[in-house]
Amino acid sequence: MTWYLLLLLLSVIAASSILWDWWLSGRLFCKPLPRPYRDRHSQLAAWERTCSDEVMDKTDALLQTLCEAFSFNPDDRYRFSPNDRIMDVYRACYPRWRFWKISDCMEIESLMMDIQRRFQLSDTEVLEMTLAEVAELMSSTQYL
Repeated sequence: MTWYLLLLLLSVIAASSILWDWWLSGRLFCKPLPRPYRDRHSQLAAWERTCSDEVMDKTDALLQTLCEAFSFNPDDRYRFSPNDRIMDVYRACYPRWRFWKISDCMEIESLMMDIQRRFQLSDTEVLEMTLAEVAELMSSTQYL
């Protein structure tokens, strides 16, 4: 009898966690943006000022890839600024002071594999660049 109650309690906790994430992000199984990005308004005007029209298509693809790798809601992709860095997004998701989050979900690795596969860029040059610099670099390479 106690095993059934324990199993029921764990099921309720898991379901409430999924519903809480859905309520925060607006989509099921999407993580909410970290706080510095979640509190921003759309940065689409900044992207349009920074990038030309032909670069904007690649910028949209880059931001979609970033949201896919981190499991963010793709509708929030323009909350990232052209001056944001990929490692800053990662550090906002996994700050060092949260010692109970020892491991991540390999977002950087999957993002770098997607960038290498789709845009033919190496990971060492991409990690410390701003998103606008990555978009400009993508426009100068062959898009697959």
